[in-house]
Amino acid sequence: MRSLCERAISDYSAYLAANFDIVPDGDGCRLVLPFTRQDSDYIELMLLEDRPGEVRITDDCGTSDYLFLNGLTLEANSELLADAEAIANRHHVKFVSSELFVTVPADEIADGLHRMIATTLELGDLIFKRRQRAISTFDEEVEAFFISNEIPVTRHHYIRGKTATHTVNFYIDGRLKWLAETLSVHSAQSARIRGRLIAFQWLDIRNLVGDKYTYTVILDDRQSQMEKFWSQEELKKPLFDYSTFVFYWSEIDRLPEQLRST
Repeated sequence: MRSLCERAISDYSAYLAANFDIVPDGDGCRLVLPFTRQDSDYIELMLLEDRPGEVRITDDCGTSDYLFLNGLTLEANSELLADAEAIANRHHVKFVSSELFVTVPADEIADGLHRMIATTLELGDLIFKRRQRAISTFDEEVEAFFISNEIPVTRHHYIRGKTATHTVNFYIDGRLKWLAETLSVHSAQSARIRGRLIAFQWLDIRNLVGDKYTYTVILDDRQSQMEKFWSQEELKKPLFDYSTFVFYWSEIDRLPEQLRST
């Protein structure tokens, strides 16, 4: 029986190793993990050499963004924020300014990675504590818009890029195949990180298949704060440089017409 358990550990370790994707990112690398959140998106963690002999592992605010997109703003709810901090503390991970991170010696990177994965998965479960809300998420509103305009759409479309497999929020099949990402953020840092990730995603897919797809982003500008983010050239430039089309939610009625004309 012991040999069976040892084989299970060995096979599972090999399975995990084969199903991580590594994406170079600046001075570090981004790990796409073989674990998904409740919305089927793969969890990603960024690894950087903090100083010689030390590695910083961060979620780049991805967990806070995920909770925000599902109706939870931790900073606006003291009870949920306390829950999040308790989860992070239990795994000896720091949660500061919407970012989840840990710094470990290079020879303890496996332990740090395990703690970050455990914390990220557990924090994702906080969405089940949200109260019943009348306001839908931005993704739900976009999906409802597609349906009301009789635009056939697929959610969470998996597509291979040159260096990684990506999960794109919406896929519209037609004469021209459209890939569409939505972007709703609660801070300039989130806008900066998410914008660069989408730009990289479009570039990575293009590097494999070229202009086979129409690369589209829909920006949430429903609140004055969000409108302020997208007026900043630094935050919106990566999206406009690498996307075929960028639509603001306030002008979303242009999208069906664009679909018909392309």
